[in-house]
Amino acid sequence: MELEAIDKSEYELFFGPAHPGSGNFSVKLKIDGERVVSARADPGYLHRGFEKLMEYRLPIQNAVLSDRICILEALAWNLIHAEAVEELMDIEVPERAKYIRVIMAELSRIQ
Repeated sequence: MELEAIDKSEYELFFGPAHPGSGNFSVKLKIDGERVVSARADPGYLHRGFEKLMEYRLPIQNAVLSDRICILEALAWNLIHAEAVEELMDIEVPERAKYIRVIMAELSRIQ
């Protein structure tokens, strides 16, 4: 957390992920006491147009791309992609697969 004094009552607060790279999406908040005066979104340097890349590809090809969106959260992005494709194609996921996904997501989260 990084605070920068603007005047006696206002501070600028960087609100974003703790990430080794300087590219992830973040929000810079200007705070007066407990009130947020303004918020400025910073998309970072990692915007590489994944949405556009995925537009004209098959879902199986996009499965490879989805884990490259954020290398630290590759499993989460793969799960999001798989669930979106399953919902669009009306695919029923077995109960065991749902449990395995939850376990893997939790292991990925706590690593």
